[in-house]
Amino acid sequence: MSKELKGALFFSDQPPHVTGFLVIAGTEYEIAGWKASEVRAEITARKRGVRQEPEQEDIFGGSRDADTAQERDKWAALGPTKQAGIRCKEPVFWRFLEEEHRYRDVTCEQHAADCVRHHCGIASRSDLGKPGRSEERKRWHRLDNQFEAWRIAENA
Repeated sequence: MSKELKGALFFSDQPPHVTGFLVIAGTEYEIAGWKASEVRAEITARKRGVRQEPEQEDIFGGSRDADTAQERDKWAALGPTKQAGIRCKEPVFWRFLEEEHRYRDVTCEQHAADCVRHHCGIASRSDLGKPGRSEERKRWHRLDNQFEAWRIAENA
């Protein structure tokens, strides 16, 4: 699998909308304050070597911004506790934890949950939904956003 596109993007409904970095064909790009559609267009243009409009088909599967925003809203509505529970059941998330965060032998949901608890500094995934745990929630959201960026890069 090609590793020429790699990075981490963090999405927010508040400005800056997207922050992070991408490494495309060995060149690192800092992303700050872009709208998601602008990031897609830039990635598509750099990946293919041409400029394209955001609404054209791109490496994100050609999905429209409205569909993507709707999916993000549904995901956000689940809350971090349910999100972490869902991620921990996904074998591709296990591989991400091993490859990108150097956790060892992540071979089941329980091992992934252990990694998430360690990474976020919590005793239970349910802690992510408790008041006063904003730093832990931020760690979870960063981890989840890194996973999404990694998954996109792996499938590019």
